[in-house]
Parts: sequence; C-alpha cells; structure tokens
Amino acid sequence: MKKITLLTLLLFAFLWQGNTQIFIQEDFDSGVPSDWTKVRYSNSTTPAYQCGDGTGSVFNNMYGSSSNDGTLISPNYVGVSNGTDTTVQFDWLARPYSVNAVDYIMYIDYSTNDGADWISISSFAVTETTPCTAFTEVIPAADLATGSDFKFRIRGEWQSGDSYFYLDNLNISQVISCPSPSDLLGADITATTAALSWTENGSATSWNIEVVDITAGATFTGTPTTSNVTNPYTVTGLASDNDYEYYVQADCTGGDLSSWVGPFTFSTIPTCLSPTDLEVSNITTSSAELSWSAGDAEVLWNIEVVNITSGGSVSGTPSNMGVTNPFVATGLLTSSEYEFYVQADCGNNDTSEWVGPFTFSTLCEPIASFPWTEDFEAVTTPNLPICWDINNNNDDTDFWKTYGTYGTSGGTAVGLYTDYNYGSNDDYLILPQFTLTGNERLIFNVRARSTGEPNDYKVVLSTTGTAPEDFTTDLSDLTQVSSTSYEEKIINLNAYSGDVYIAIHVPEDGLDGYYIYFDDFSIVELPSCIEPTNLTASAISSDQANLSWTEEGTASLYNVEVLIAGETPTGVATDTGVSNSFTKTGLSPITSYEFYVQADCTGGDLSAWVGPYSFTTSCVPYAAPFMENFDGVGSSEVPSCWSTIENSSSSYASVLTNTSYDISEPNSMRFYNGSDTDAELILISPNFNDDFTLNRVRFSGRDGAENDFIVGTITDPTDASSFTPFQTITLTSTQTEYSVNFDTYTGTDSYIALKMVPSSTYNYTYIDNFYWEAIPNCTQAVVESSAIFEDCENTQYYVDVNITTLGDATEVSDGTNTFAISGTGIAHIGPFASGDSTTLTITHSDSACDLNLGTFHFACPPTNDECSAAQSITQETGIANASSATATPGTIDGATDSGLAAEECGIFTGNANDDVWYSFVALTEDVNITYELSTGFDGVAELFSGTCGALTIIGCSDNSTTEEVNATGLTVGETYYTRIFQYSGSVSTIGKTFDLKIWSQDEPLGVSDFETEAAFTYYPNPVKNTLSLNAQNTIEQVAMYNMLGQEVLRATPNTVDSDLDMSQLQTGTYFVKVTIANVTKTIRVMKQ
Repeated sequence: MKKITLLTLLLFAFLWQGNTQIFIQEDFDSGVPSDWTKVRYSNSTTPAYQCGDGTGSVFNNMYGSSSNDGTLISPNYVGVSNGTDTTVQFDWLARPYSVNAVDYIMYIDYSTNDGADWISISSFAVTETTPCTAFTEVIPAADLATGSDFKFRIRGEWQSGDSYFYLDNLNISQVISCPSPSDLLGADITATTAALSWTENGSATSWNIEVVDITAGATFTGTPTTSNVTNPYTVTGLASDNDYEYYVQADCTGGDLSSWVGPFTFSTIPTCLSPTDLEVSNITTSSAELSWSAGDAEVLWNIEVVNITSGGSVSGTPSNMGVTNPFVATGLLTSSEYEFYVQADCGNNDTSEWVGPFTFSTLCEPIASFPWTEDFEAVTTPNLPICWDINNNNDDTDFWKTYGTYGTSGGTAVGLYTDYNYGSNDDYLILPQFTLTGNERLIFNVRARSTGEPNDYKVVLSTTGTAPEDFTTDLSDLTQVSSTSYEEKIINLNAYSGDVYIAIHVPEDGLDGYYIYFDDFSIVELPSCIEPTNLTASAISSDQANLSWTEEGTASLYNVEVLIAGETPTGVATDTGVSNSFTKTGLSPITSYEFYVQADCTGGDLSAWVGPYSFTTSCVPYAAPFMENFDGVGSSEVPSCWSTIENSSSSYASVLTNTSYDISEPNSMRFYNGSDTDAELILISPNFNDDFTLNRVRFSGRDGAENDFIVGTITDPTDASSFTPFQTITLTSTQTEYSVNFDTYTGTDSYIALKMVPSSTYNYTYIDNFYWEAIPNCTQAVVESSAIFEDCENTQYYVDVNITTLGDATEVSDGTNTFAISGTGIAHIGPFASGDSTTLTITHSDSACDLNLGTFHFACPPTNDECSAAQSITQETGIANASSATATPGTIDGATDSGLAAEECGIFTGNANDDVWYSFVALTEDVNITYELSTGFDGVAELFSGTCGALTIIGCSDNSTTEEVNATGLTVGETYYTRIFQYSGSVSTIGKTFDLKIWSQDEPLGVSDFETEAAFTYYPNPVKNTLSLNAQNTIEQVAMYNMLGQEVLRATPNTVDSDLDMSQLQTGTYFVKVTIANVTKTIRVMKQ
C-alpha cells in the first residue's frame, strides 16, 4: 500500500473547471504527516497493531485523565467539494495496557470553516479489546455544497482504565461525474505520425486532445488542438526528429468535461536514421577495419576518424565521404589512440545525426631503440600507457592500474590491489614488445604498501604472444616485497634476442598482501663490465664468513668492501683482486656486517658496485658451565647468541621473553603457538664447543596444557629440518625443574635446541634458568609434587613436599632458613606468613644436584571476605575532593567468592570471585565511594542497599584504574554496603591492594530539615510516562538521576505542581531530587 497524503483532482487540479473531488488517502506507514495537527498521537511499526499490508499505524494511549486524550486533525482543503456524497473510511483496533480495561469514546468530525465549528460524522464507544475493524460513513451531498472547504478530525475521550486506540488506512473521497482518462500511451511513431491511446475510466466516448511541440518551445494551454476524437487516435502532420507531449480530456456530453491528464512524451523519428553498433576489427599498426549496422536502407555513409593521441577532437566534418560498410581506414599512426564517428547518407542531401565515438588503438611497433623508459607521469590514472597491457587471468575485480602519489617521487606508479583474496591473484602486467639484441638489461623499482602485508611477484618473458601460457621463461625467482620504500631491481637480458614480451606476474596461491607498486621501468644497454648478482654469505663463524656472488659476464677478479652495518660505503675496496667465494677473516663476534662487490674486467674496466648483503657473525663458542636466566634483555626479546625458529601460519606465534612464570625476575622464555597446532617453535642455544657426553641441560618449565617439550640438538640454527630430538619431557602446569643428561649423545651438533609440541590452539610453554653444566657426581632427589598446606587459624601456611627418592638430599632451604629432611614421603616445610612468597630449594651434599622447587604464595582470606563480615567505615563529610579524604587500606589477596554474582556495569560484567566488603551509614544523601587501585588491579566497585542476603545494587564503577561510585538520593541513617573485586576471575590476587575513601562535600542534615522537605506528594509510582509532583510551596528545582549517578533530567518549575515527562527514559530505577524552600528531598521512582 503506497503512502499518499494528497488533495488532488485525480492527476491535475485545475479548480476553474469545477471537476474537483476531496481525496485523502493516508496509510500512516511513516507516522502522522507533517502538515497534520496531532495531540498525544505516536507512530507504531508493530505488525500486530496494523491493519492491511502496510508497515505502520498511529495510536493514542488514553489513561489517568483527559490530559491524555488524543486528537488528529487534517489540513484545511480550500473549496474542494464538488457537491457529491463524501465517503469517510478507516481501519481501527483497540487494546488494553497490561490487564487494564478498555474504556473510551471516539468522535469523528469535519469542518467547513477551518475548524471554527465542527460537524459530527459519527461517534462510538470502545469498551473491550477490538481487532482490526472497518469504519465507513457517508456525508450527504446536501451537507457539503460545491466549493466548500473541508477539514477532518478524529478525537478520543478517556472514560477509565489504561488502553490504546490505533488508526490505519484513512480514505476520504467524493464521486466525480466525469472521470479523467489514465494510462496514456503512444505507438507506431513515424517521422510525421503517432498513434495515441488511453484508458477510459467512465462512460465517455469522445475526447479532446492537445498536442504540444516541445522542440518548438510550446507549453500546455488546456485548449484542444483536436476535439471529439476517438480512442485510439492517430495524429498526423508532425515534424520529423521532434519532441512532443500530449494531453487528453474526456467529454461526458452536456458540457461535463473531465480534468486534463498528461503529459505523455514521445519523439518522432528522423527521416534519415543513424547507424548503430559501431565496431572495429583487423587492427594493424597503420590501419583498421570500421563497421556498423545501417539505421534503415541507406548504402552510403560519411566517416570522421580522430587521432586522440595527437590531440585531435571531433569536428563533424567527414574525413571520408560516401564510403561503404565496412570501411578500412588507412594511413593511421602506430601506437596511437583513435575515435571514429559515422553518419548515414540517405540521398537528396538528407543525412543522419553523427554517432560515436568508438575508440580503438593501433598496434605498437616493437621497441628496438634503447634506452627506453616509462615513469607513468604522462598517463591519466587509472589508465596504463599505450602499448602496455594486462591479463587478469583470475577474472576478478582487481587488476593492474596506475595510481597517483605512490610513484618514486610522489608521482604516478602502476600497482595491483591484492588484499582480502587469500592470495588468489594470477595477474600479468605486460610491457610493450621489445626487439632485443642480447646487449640489454631491464631496470625497475618496486615497493609494498604495508610492511605487515607483504606481496610477491616474479618477472617472466614470452617470445610468442601475451597469453598467460606464452610466458614460459622466468627472468626472476618469486620475490617477496615488504619494504614501503622503493628498491631498484636489475635483470640482465643478455641471454635473449629478437622480439619478446616481458611481464610482471603476481601469481595465484601467493601472498594475500595489500598493494604492490612498480615505477621507473627502463631497458638500457649492458655496461662493458657487468655487475655481479645474487650476493650471499655462508659458513659464518665468530670471526670469518665466506662471501660469494653470481658472475653475469666474464670477470674472474673482484673488489670487495666489508663494513659494519650502518656505516656509509666509501667505494674503496677493503679487499682487491679476490676470486668468487672469498673468505673474509678478522671479523668480530656477534657483529652485523654488510658487503659490496665490484667486478674487475681488467684493463681498468670496472663494474658498478653492488650490494649491500647483510650478515652477522656468530658468538664465540661457549663451554660448560653456562647459565642463562633470560633477565638481561627486555620483554619480547631474545638474548644475544640465542636464536629462534618460528615456522607458523599464525602471525601471533612466537618464542620471546615474557614476564610470566619466571624463576628469576623479571623474565622467562615463552613459547606461544596462536591458532596453529602445527607450529614449529624452537629456541636455540649459543654454540657449545665442549664434549656433550660430559654435560647435561637443566631448566625450569611449565605448560598449562601439559604438552610435550623436546630437548634436542640442531645443525643449522636457521633450518628446522636439521633439528634432532634427544629426549621428550611432559611439562605440567606447575613450574618444575628438569634435567637431561647427554651422556648417551652420539651426534656432532654444537647447538642445544628446545622445541614446543602444541597439542591444541593457543598453548603457552614457559621455561627459565637454563643451565649447560657437567653431569653431577651425586643422586638428585625426586619430587612428585609440592602443595600448599593452609593454616589460616594461625595466619600462616606450609608447603608439603612429596619426596619419592631422597638421593643425596639433605634439607630444604628458603634462602634464609633450612628445614631438615631425612627420608621419602611428605616433608612439612614451614611455616610461612600468610601473604608472603617463598622460593624453596632441596639442597644436596653436592650443590650440582640442588633442586629448585619453585616459588610459593598463599594468603588467607581477608577478615572482610564476606558481606556478613563487612568492615565498617565512617563516612567523612565536608570533604572538597577524593584527594582530601582519609584512606582505608585494603587488599583482595586471598579473597574468595562470597556467592553474589557480579552485576552488569555499563556494558560489561565482571567475575566477583575475589570480593571484599565494607559498610557505612549514610550521613548525607550524596556520597562518593572511591577505590584507588594499585598498578595492574583492574577492579570493579559496587554499591548496595538492603541487608546481606537481600541486597539491591544502586551504583557501580568499572574504569580499571580508580573506581568511584557517586551515589545520590541515599537515605540518611541507612546502612549501605560496597565491595571491590577484579574484573577477570582468572587473574592472580597477589599484590592487588587499594585505598578506600567514603566521603561527601555536603554536611549532615538535621531531622527537622527532612520533615520540612517532605511537604509534597508525587504519583504514580511506578511511572509509565509522566511523574506528577504537588507541593504546598513553590517547587524550585527538580533533578533526576539514573543508577550510575548520571543526571538525565532537570527542571525549574517555580510552581506548586509539576509534570515530568519520563516517556523517553529507559525502564529502571531513578532518583528524583526535589528542592522546595532551599531544602532538597530525594525520592526513588520506578520507570516502566
């Protein structure tokens, strides 16, 4: 049902003809129209409260008093009545609010003097729930004379209860004695005639027509150009190739005429029709075959060919006249863009309009003169230069194009977007055809858009065509690009001669990437002494490295410059006349170097310097005893001389230092596999040069998923495939010390490698305090478990150590005190003070066997761990701010779950499994509860009224730093409860402390003040829409607050009664502060 709010004369409202009707049609899908007057009416989009197939209705909620009675009034329609019967129709329904009774009266009225007086159409009482019901009444013609104004009104009168009236699909109309035609059409249009037709909506058999010449500038007059025509009617004598519109009017005899309807627009056809379907084929470097489809029966045409590359433009003057179809245009310039236009010649000087352009480009001649360059600055983005091409072989919406601002100098570059396709690219950027002689090289620059989203590409060559299968030669390996700065690439083409095509290929199944850009292509002649390529370094030790490269010409001697990384190259060789695969000695350990190389082609003919290639010398080999606690570097790093292998599909997988589960502070080493269960994560030790069979590895480790952890060796610290397992250990969720003896080792590797074996996604493994040491000459104790034994009656705890093998163990030490052990079983170690941490070690007759048991911490629950034991705090009054208030220190260390679940605070809900409680007696209505939290304490504070076991939350704070609840409207003398807990239920409570301050800026009020404040009444409560206040004295100010203490409404009535509109507020509890005679009283109301 299409929405219409309309006063019209069917299609046109020519009031001077006297054929008007009142026609109001409103479905209320978009609410009450803006030009209507509404009182207490609102829009509803609830399907259950609509009639018919619309999407909306309007309603009035009547309850409480006549102040909620609704009225809906249409605009005043001046002089619209045609003196016939007026039909009023609408749909309505009634429903109660909740279980309240339906009881109201509806009145339907109209006015002929713009609402000065209202005339009743009908009224009806509604006393029960009523589904969609149709209302229809007729205003007799005698009551609404011709030319009368018309205004419509519907209003309700509340009787009792609380209920709704819904209105939908209002229609008010009068009969038309001579209806206008509709559905105007035009057909069989020629150069001079057109068949006009329409639909008759009454009984007319004769019609008037007005045809208007739009091309000549004529306009509609309402005067027929032809009268008493039939339907259909063929108009003749029209001008060819001309625009017309026509209007029609029904003649119902006796002078009774309908309104004019129209226009219907049409155009006569030319006497000489234009050609269509322009095409170009058989394009060469200097010609092209042009063709088209004839517009009619013509056999000759005129052609205009325009050279766009040379700056030409269409003139309308033929370059060739009287040609046939097809026509071969010759004498064209190579590598040029053209347009062609065509015009039919129908004879007798009758020609059609020019049609076109059709754009084409002549083929390019192979480029055989060098140097050749392309910097893309002459093209208009996103176009490619002429003679360049693309092959979007995966047929997606991403293809090679030019981009501004991404060129080498901030200008234009050619690029490809590759994101969000999982590497499914397969796109070729094809350079112009070249004729090579074997003495050329290709140079270009390349960069990525984002270092975090690298791209890959290769350079390929074809000696046949430009189809993907033609590019069978790889000029470069698949190359990954992650730098956002341009890098110059050089590819020697001395192996190729003749006509070739070169392309940049971004392959399928490659990197997802983001954007990759290329710029400054050139093909130049090879220098007489060609630079080496593919620089590399191998056999790197602490003081030397083997440097090598690929010779591209005939040189056999080279100059090399070796620099510490970051130094500026001088172009002066540090080593001259060396051969390929040159061993550079005298290097320093653990140092990053760069080297450059220059070919010496003899006779003073030297190549350009190329490089740098970077490498780092290794550490000087270590021997036992060696210890690494991972504390000498920052978090998320790797110590010097250590290395890692992180082969994973997850970008989050890593092997790095971390501050969790460390034995020695601040770091441990963390293995994390992210979402990749097949991740290869290996931590590799420095190089050891002693006898492995005399030594052992000792370390502390833990894994919450109790995964396997492999201790092994590795040949090449950069190659995971050279890892050799030696012994597998199953780690537990408790930090435990492990040792692996290498007395049975038979390999030749010199690196220890520790490998994580994840069993599922998102696994963490931690190790710390790695030792490479001689196998001790003693027997180490074996401990099955170590557990906390609580003794909170004495505010202390013990550690029960279950020893299954005593070995040469003598005692347990906490670093200060020792505890004797004499056999296997449970050793009761302690006591230790509640809240303290202690690190225990089993000592042996030989310290090489000493066993670290780990660090233990236990805290007894605080005395205020439960609501019933809440610590009482005295509220401070007259305090300017939180920094001036007195602090009560507290902690949640050892706190347990009090059984009361956390409430939603803002949009988040924490986990209250470590809460502590406080109580206070309110001395003022407004109180601030401030918790100043220690570093790392992400807390949530809550405020309650009521009693333990029957609490009601009235405020909260979740800001993760300082938590402050600003409570308003408290009852003076009432006891309130507050608690603090960590947002996360899985984070340690150790060290989580705070300062609590309960304060207000106000001073306490006396009892007599409150008796004075109570001199007003309010209703209803709960409130649905309006809260009414009545007082004996002037109400000076009203302020309303939500449960979070946020002000949501403020008013200054300055009267003895006031109505507060709460209809837009959310359901819930609100506090209303009412000020009368400078005394403020706070009430609590519920919004439904």
